[in-house]
Amino acid sequence: MKQTLFMAIVIILCLFSSSLSRGQEEKPGAADPEERSHEVASLSSFNPHEGLGKDGRIPRPELPEGIKNPERWRYVPEGRIKPGTILQRFTVSNFIIPSVFYEQDIGAGAGILLFDSDFRQQRRREFAGTGFTYTTEGQKAVGIGWRRYLNHRELENGGVILEERSMVQAGVGYSRTLTRRFFGIGPDTTADNETSYTDEASGFIVSLQKTLPDPGDDLLFSLGLTGYRHNLSPGRVSG
Repeated sequence: MKQTLFMAIVIILCLFSSSLSRGQEEKPGAADPEERSHEVASLSSFNPHEGLGKDGRIPRPELPEGIKNPERWRYVPEGRIKPGTILQRFTVSNFIIPSVFYEQDIGAGAGILLFDSDFRQQRRREFAGTGFTYTTEGQKAVGIGWRRYLNHRELENGGVILEERSMVQAGVGYSRTLTRRFFGIGPDTTADNETSYTDEASGFIVSLQKTLPDPGDDLLFSLGLTGYRHNLSPGRVSG
């Protein structure tokens, strides 16, 4: 189980460090000056309100001819597709959500959730997210997920549209739950019959979904592979 947890953390660091370093791989002075100037111009000309209404709402765009099932495509305005690294896009297309909590059974705990809706800068075609929590009583959970939409179209006036049911996705996770008590069965059970255990679980999922025959149609083809493993071990209950 420790190997599974370690593997998940390594995958998390590799994926997000690659996104963080995107655009910064070359040494200073090694990049093409024209390419650098274009990148700077893209950031300086970015308008977070482009494609949005005056009230901040996202209007319904004019879709290209030939789009079938237009009601099943989601529009992402240009103002929600900021160029740059994961740090430069922070609060626009990626967010960090920390949490702190306390419960008597599991103790004090903290966690963090990080997700990037424009992973690898594919103009909202890819999504990646990860989360981790840990408590003083030993409860922990870590997971990472990735998704790529198969039907993605650029709009002439800026922005993109996505058909959200056709995708390929993958994920891996590990969890160690709080210690659980088991008192036995029946009215004659006493406190002396109590036992406790800890449940560890790890798993992965890889799946493909696609609407047939056209994007957004009612028929949904799905193919996936899931692996799941439980490990029960003696636990300790305080109080």
